[in-house]
Amino acid sequence: MTQGGLAAVLIAGWAATATASAEAPPWLAEAVRLGSTKTKLEPYAAPGLAVTYTTPFLRVARAANSAVRAGRTYAVADVEAKAYAPELRLLVGVRAVSAGDRLLGVAAPKSVRLTVGAGEIKASRIDPGVAKQTVTVGSGAPVEVSGALLKAVFEIMGPPPRGGELEIRYGWAHDGRDEEIVERVPLDFQKTRW
Repeated sequence: MTQGGLAAVLIAGWAATATASAEAPPWLAEAVRLGSTKTKLEPYAAPGLAVTYTTPFLRVARAANSAVRAGRTYAVADVEAKAYAPELRLLVGVRAVSAGDRLLGVAAPKSVRLTVGAGEIKASRIDPGVAKQTVTVGSGAPVEVSGALLKAVFEIMGPPPRGGELEIRYGWAHDGRDEEIVERVPLDFQKTRW
């Protein structure tokens, strides 16, 4: 299963347990319109990393997209409150470690932090897992590996944030030593739409 396909399955599973805000947001009709297409609507992705995420707006658009692609109509009245819960839902897969075009191994995600403005938002849930994933090194062909995953949910209360930063820590063993890799992923909720 590809990273995007895996993300769709896992994110759909989280929706069943999400908490919802009390009042429907004013942008629901816009999100339903955006998703009402036969073209598959993927989660947002961090360039160069196996990191995908959804925001409330995208989850509503993807729910509409799933319905339309299955041949059903989808309207604002069909949107469940759990779809627009004020959460950032994240899936972090393995990170390829390479020397040139040669895959040395994969680093497993160990932890993730979210900073918004000057503060840190703690994850309300972090679930580790293992799944088949695809990694690509340089110009080489994609390689399927079985590796660790982190699913994380961050509740963001109040007005929509302008942006934030994810800090992901990966671990891997190399030459008999445990090593750590830190990646920082900027998030711009003006572009990805909260």
